[in-house]
Amino acid sequence: MTADSAETAEQPASGGGTGTGGSGIRGTGPGVIAPDGSAVEFYATMPPEGEPEIIHSAIPARATILELGSGAGRITHPLVALGHRVVAVDESAEMLARIHGAETVRARFGELELAERFDVVLLASYFVNVPSDVVRHELLRTCRRYSPPGSWMSPGSSLPFAGHAWRLTAT
Repeated sequence: MTADSAETAEQPASGGGTGTGGSGIRGTGPGVIAPDGSAVEFYATMPPEGEPEIIHSAIPARATILELGSGAGRITHPLVALGHRVVAVDESAEMLARIHGAETVRARFGELELAERFDVVLLASYFVNVPSDVVRHELLRTCRRYSPPGSWMSPGSSLPFAGHAWRLTAT
């Protein structure tokens, strides 16, 4: 399944190393710059650092996972290999093109329209790296929309949220 609800495509990096993504965020690095300012080629080379195994150990076997901000699949691919069904969501078509073995959906989080709920909604580090409170609140609303009532959400292991979890309640 692939959805194209994002209106802006990635912009090639001018001069091969810097550019502005579709949302106006400036990024640097090799190749295409994604709308969030990430260099696609750089993120495609980043290996997981134990996150998939930590996630796997904390969730039910064969859990369904909605991964928001999946990027090039650094966490997606190992979770699929561990037996989970993952729906990878990213605003960047270039990032999603590098994902295999998972369903992909190209969308901005606030515009995401899926018919199912998931056992797990994963934000990885995206949540703590977004400087906008408005965007962070949009991410939390998206988590709540696709998670079962009463589930828990932890936005990642980076400070300032390390060790914190929030109970998601119906609105």
